[in-house]
Formats: sequence, C-alpha cells, structure tokens
Amino acid sequence: MKIIIELHRHTGKTETKALVDSGATENFIDHREVIQLRLGTKKLIKPIMGYNVDDTPNKYGHITDYVDLMIKQGNHKRRMRFLVSNLGENCLILGYPWLREFNPGLHQQKSTFLIPSYSILLHLIPLILGVRRE
Repeated sequence: MKIIIELHRHTGKTETKALVDSGATENFIDHREVIQLRLGTKKLIKPIMGYNVDDTPNKYGHITDYVDLMIKQGNHKRRMRFLVSNLGENCLILGYPWLREFNPGLHQQKSTFLIPSYSILLHLIPLILGVRRE
C-alpha cells in the first residue's frame, strides 16, 4: 500500500511517497532520497545483502549505510533506522519495524489505514557538521 507522508527538515516540510510493506523486515530509504535531502548516513557494522520484493538480489548490491529518522504519529514518537538501498520508484519503505511500533490498523474493505497517512511525520535528525558518526 502506498501512502504520502510529510517530511520535516530545518528548511521546512515536504511530502514524499512511502510504500507500506509488512513483508519488509526493515525500514528502507532510497539512495537518491538520501542525496536529495542531504542526509548524513552512518555505516553498518556489517554489510547486508539487499533483496527486492521478488527475492532477487538488489542491483544496488550490499547495504552498507543507514540513516536514523524520527517518526511521529500523534503523540507517539520513535527514532527508527532506515537502511539505504535502491528502491526503484519508492522513496521509503515502511516495513515490519514501523508496523510493529505504530500499529496503524487497517480498514479491510477499503484497504486503507484507520489512521490517516498525513498524520505520519518524519523528522530528520541532524548530524553535527563535519562529523560522521559510526
């Protein structure tokens, strides 16, 4: 299911597309989105082989970086990790960790969330300038 969510940064806010995928074992962000938003990344201790939804290896190869984003939905706020990969047409994938944490509920007949997607906010967590945390 695709949703539009609001992304807040120091220069203002913008909207971005996210795919909600209960089969995704992690949350993901597209490498182009990381560049466009000028996000500082952190290195994973051990690279992870990236796979697509159809179980084929991702052409981006191993996942080596991640970013932390603050997700807010109502009064519930949580810092969550997003692995950097090539997501094709998707900017973000909200996977099982997000579903487990925020439990948005699903309207079965309409295939929509009970909580409107516009109430999901992502806040960028700034890195200290010139310092890349490992």
